[in-house]
Amino acid sequence: MHPKPDIRGEPKDSIKLRAAELMGKHYGLFTDRIEAVKPPRSSEEIQLELEAKLQQFLPINKRLSLIRPQTVARPTGSSGSDSV
Repeated sequence: MHPKPDIRGEPKDSIKLRAAELMGKHYGLFTDRIEAVKPPRSSEEIQLELEAKLQQFLPINKRLSLIRPQTVARPTGSSGSDSV
């Protein structure tokens, strides 16, 4: 059953509104979209963030060994092996 048009032969406003509503829903015009874009971060920024998170969870001695790895100390002075 089709709704009756008005006197001029055009569909009623409620029918036009319903048609616009259905088309809008079909094409997704009434959905809220939020686009979250994070700016690119430098490696230094990432490192600082990771260090801050490590401070929350690791004891101080463990943190320092992860952040600044220990280097092998070379003996200073003459040991006699390098001399001729």
